[in-house]
Amino acid sequence: MLEKEQNLLRFINEGEGQKVEFKETFKYDIKKGNKNKQLPKEVSRAACGFLNSQGGIIFIGISDACDIKGIENDLRTYNIEDIAKSKDIYFQEIKRTLKEHLGVNAINNVDIFFETIKNSEIIVVQVKASDKPVFYFEKFIVRNGPASIELKGKEMYDYLVNHFNLSQGRIQESIRIVDKMKIFREDRVKVIKSKDWPLKLSYNSRVVLLMIAEQSFGDELQIDLNKIASDQYSLDPIDCTYGRYHIFNPEGLICMCGTTEDEIVSYTQIYRNGIIESVNGDLIIPSHHSSTKQKFLILNITRIEKELIRAIRKFLETYKILEIPMPIYIFLTFTTVKDYFIKIDDFRPHDFGKTSKIIDRDDLFVPYVKVESYNINIEDFMRSCFDFVWNACGEPRSLNYDDNGKYLHNTNY
Repeated sequence: MLEKEQNLLRFINEGEGQKVEFKETFKYDIKKGNKNKQLPKEVSRAACGFLNSQGGIIFIGISDACDIKGIENDLRTYNIEDIAKSKDIYFQEIKRTLKEHLGVNAINNVDIFFETIKNSEIIVVQVKASDKPVFYFEKFIVRNGPASIELKGKEMYDYLVNHFNLSQGRIQESIRIVDKMKIFREDRVKVIKSKDWPLKLSYNSRVVLLMIAEQSFGDELQIDLNKIASDQYSLDPIDCTYGRYHIFNPEGLICMCGTTEDEIVSYTQIYRNGIIESVNGDLIIPSHHSSTKQKFLILNITRIEKELIRAIRKFLETYKILEIPMPIYIFLTFTTVKDYFIKIDDFRPHDFGKTSKIIDRDDLFVPYVKVESYNINIEDFMRSCFDFVWNACGEPRSLNYDDNGKYLHNTNY
């Protein structure tokens, strides 16, 4: 037996603890006999705990009882005969999941590799302690013996001060910034839905995209909008298919899309502190049966996803020109969408006539995502946001991605 295998066996035989976590599978549910979208989140949560503590190792393919199970069940979920190909897809999915859940910077502290123990192949996720706090879906997770636990309130503050040597003021300021962003989002949605709002869009249901640089709230960032004023496409609104009207206003610079300035379907406002607000009133509209004229509230989710990807890509290019510093937070909201649904047979023809459940609330506030680098794949990065919309329709994930997480449509046209 090789020395490396002996060392790994020693960790396994000692069981779970402060620096060791076992996961029998990454995504295959042993009890249900199929994939479970919640299981990858448990791996990310454990990794977050190690990042915020002294580091550690996650063994995928090892049961809680220290039995070596291997990763065959996970690999079979891909239905690919080529083992080498399925292993590569598996590796990339684990890496992508950790990056989406914990952030680009956090993944730099993580190494993932295959190992063979007693003729069974497993995955080893080696996590180094982070020098900055890492959050898992806005939760602060640390390692406490064999468990990954969430700290809140005073416990969290004390830990951040003692472990990361952060000042109390810096911690509170950081938290206040995110809270300010959430309040700003809620206030803007109220205004956009208001009957007194001067910009009249085509329909009541709207897609609202907010992109907010952390320094827009932290340091009262002021930018020179003249750098982009002459480029009519720099603020291209979501799904702009009409004429563009690009003008300065008291808030900053606005680009409106419509047949005239009084009849617009979408707009993008960039504020003088760098906040981008892009709203579309033409993507979520009722459809009618050609003969009966019956109204259907079908969510054209593929078009919505594609246009959001294109818009975010363009706005990040604009931010780069304006030298807006990272991080940037992306907030998505869908207003007045109660009773809308997705036609599942558009994605799976064999499910003829099948539709999703209807959305049960008026406004859909999608959890924010935090961008920490300009060099990101927008399709991969926004997947969790799109999954959330599908979840609101009772579906496990966006069907615009294949089983390996690859986006199925071209967004570069």
